[in-house]
Amino acid sequence: MKDLFLIRHAEAAQASSRNQDFDRMLTSEGMREAKMLGVYISEQNIKPQFMLASAAPRALETARLILSCLDNSCELIEQEDLYEASPRILLKAINEIAESKAAVALVGHNPTISYLAEYLTQEEVGQLPTAGMVHIRLENMLWAEVSQATGRLIQIHP
Repeated sequence: MKDLFLIRHAEAAQASSRNQDFDRMLTSEGMREAKMLGVYISEQNIKPQFMLASAAPRALETARLILSCLDNSCELIEQEDLYEASPRILLKAINEIAESKAAVALVGHNPTISYLAEYLTQEEVGQLPTAGMVHIRLENMLWAEVSQATGRLIQIHP
């Protein structure tokens, strides 16, 4: 059994002429949201062993703030191609996860995170709010086998 946690980055500043979309940082509310999600994950005794995050600062900062609330060691990997990725690119990243990892989190962007959750579970997820998380359970399969309708929706938070 494997657990996959798809997380949308927390609230970020709006893009502007001085601030390109990729470079957007978390707002103070976004920092609060990310920490609250980290506390929730800790309280639920969720212990990701591996976290993939988009290289965009808002996704990396969300991941780091979540990890700061956890009491387990979790490797954080920044992946450039997760920014503006299609669901297929996210799925490829999941398919390449080492089999030794039973619980993995992926921090990325909407609408792709929500689309991927629906693709994997065939359930209605809608648009995740900032710092939203989808927990998907994968029964009796390798990461390389994860594909359409192979996951079971456990929870959407909040």
